Amino acid sequence: MSDVVQSVRQLLQDFIAPELRELKSDVKQVDSKIDLMTESLEGKIDSRTSKLEAKIDSETSQIRADFKRLEDKMDS
Repeated sequence: MSDVVQSVRQLLQDFIAPELRELKSDVKQVDSKIDLMTESLEGKIDSRTSKLEAKIDSETSQIRADFKRLEDKMDS
């Protein structure tokens, strides 16, 4: 019985444990790549959001100016 347990233990140490360590390393690499891609996408989204907000602010200012001119015309 002891030989069987020892054989199983040796099998785990020799084959399964190294494979698990390699898989753990691969998962860490994939996780790092995902983090980098996420940061890149967040940066792009933030940039586009800022541009869109600036465009909206510009258009809003233009609309307000147009309304002001119309109000002034109507008053006179």
